[in-house]
Parts: sequence; structure tokens; C-alpha cells
Amino acid sequence: AKYIRGLQTEDSVLGEGWITFDVLFYAKVPKSGERIEVIINVEAQRNTTKYNLTKRAFFYASRLISSQKERDFVGEDYDDICKVYTIWLCFYLPNGQKNSITHYRPQEICEVGDFHESKENYDLFDITMIHIGYNEKADTLLKFLYLVFMSHLSEAEREARLKKDFGIELWDETRERVSEMCNLSQGLKEWAKEEEQENTILRLLKNGKGIDIMVAATG
Repeated sequence: AKYIRGLQTEDSVLGEGWITFDVLFYAKVPKSGERIEVIINVEAQRNTTKYNLTKRAFFYASRLISSQKERDFVGEDYDDICKVYTIWLCFYLPNGQKNSITHYRPQEICEVGDFHESKENYDLFDITMIHIGYNEKADTLLKFLYLVFMSHLSEAEREARLKKDFGIELWDETRERVSEMCNLSQGLKEWAKEEEQENTILRLLKNGKGIDIMVAATG
């Protein structure tokens, strides 16, 4: 825990407006006996947005790099830029996207000549899109995330499955944290349900249906 410190989750750039990150922190990790700094951003999203969520992830990664100026490096000390990891947990997806983990990273392509830049000078971000959906043959991480965030089990049943399937035993503090994540899951379910109801109401309105039919259709 002493290698992790939280960051302000709101960011503003003159002329670009505000964005708010879900979870944002620095992590110092050992490498060759030295300490390097990385910035880690975690977002939980329903992938039923009207825009492409992957493009939003690239925008967040770009802002997390540019916002370091005058905070993590001053003036033209660009060598001090920290690498950014932005991780997106995506729920309630179309079937084609479920059960997948996709990474997006910068790539060097030398079109002419034989020059190669040091990877550390261009490998400045890593975007990970985790599309969660239940499948017995899914990756272990995907099954774990489904169990924590999307399963309909009680807290006791979920805790038993964590121990049986993943060898994870909860103590008081972690039990509380898992409960909080399950509450997030419930909020996402309600959010998805409300949007579905709104779309149903709009469709019925366009078809000239009355309030009684709307109530019956949406509860």
C-alpha cells in the first residue's frame, strides 16, 4: 500500500473542459533495483453508449499524459513523463463483445532506414478493454470479474465461490470492499434497466401508444 497514492480524479485543460476519472492513482513498482512511476486509471462502464467506448479510452489516455505537464514534469523535461495504464471494465455488452480482453499500445514502424527508438520513449500508454460476460470456458480473470460484479448470488454464496473457485478468503476489510463492488454492480444493473425503460417509452410514444401501455411495458 505504501507504493500507491491517489490522484485527484478531476482534470481540466484550458479550452477542453472537465473530465472525471473513476479511479486514478500512481503506483511505484520495482524494476532493476530502481523505482519507476506509472499512472493507473480504472473505469467501470456499460458499453451501451451512443459513442465508441474505445475512442473514449484513447481520449482518457491522452489527457492523462498531457495533464502531467507542470505536475510530474516541468517545462521541457519530457523524459519525466510517466507511463499511463487505463483499464476499462465493460458491462452489459452485445454478445459479440463479451468474454474478451483487448490491449492497445503504441507501435514503432520504421518505413525507411534501420533506426529504432528506445521503447521507453514511445511506449507511453497501455489501454485495456475488458469485456465481461459469463462463460465457463472464459479466462480466469473474466470469470472472477463476472462473479464479483455481475452474478446474482448472495454475499455468502459469492464468498463461498471466491474461496472454492479462486482460493480467495475474505477478512473483514476485504469483505466490506467486495460488498461495495457488488453495490456498484447493482447500480450498473439499475442504470441499464432505466435506459432500457426509457428507450421502450420513446418507442411507444413514437407509435402513438398511451400511458397505460407504457406502464404495462416498463413496470
